[in-house]
Amino acid sequence: MEADDAVAHGHSNQAVNANVCPAESTDERFNENIDVDEDGLFKHSTTLTNKQRGNEVTVRPATLDALSIHQLAAQGEVSQAAAHLSKDSSLLIKQDERGFTPLMWAAAFGEKAMVDFLLEKNGGTPLLYAVRGNHIKCVEALLAKGADMTIESDSGYSPMALAVALGHKKIQKVLEDHILKLYKPTTPPT
Repeated sequence: MEADDAVAHGHSNQAVNANVCPAESTDERFNENIDVDEDGLFKHSTTLTNKQRGNEVTVRPATLDALSIHQLAAQGEVSQAAAHLSKDSSLLIKQDERGFTPLMWAAAFGEKAMVDFLLEKNGGTPLLYAVRGNHIKCVEALLAKGADMTIESDSGYSPMALAVALGHKKIQKVLEDHILKLYKPTTPPT
């Protein structure tokens, strides 16, 4: 078969030339990724790419700038979390789709430095937020589980002072009742 006929029939010049085997290329970089069959013809790869399988094209891993405040907290990236919080301090108490805050993620992953950092930035406690929102059932549940009524917000309000300032009478009553319970003896009188 002549070279021109070989090209016309879909064969490469290299495969037709009896003196040069495609597998004996002098360019090793070119040769290392090529498979040939027993006749010296190129074999097509049977390995499919993700796209050929119908999958989405793989995306690059996220950079730290693209991570959410929750992901940064879980990974202990204090400087990156600080940068996010400097732009938007409300991220401190933002809940993710599961209802978890950055502090919860940091604690769950044992990121002590991040926990310390976030606690230093927390403008209040869950009890203070429940009082501020006038959420009676939440206040009761938090007090029942031992929430500390003495911790003040950054602005200097205790839970009771905040309830008074906001005019939340029912919250004030719940807090007062809890304080009275604390002063009652735990053993019944005989």
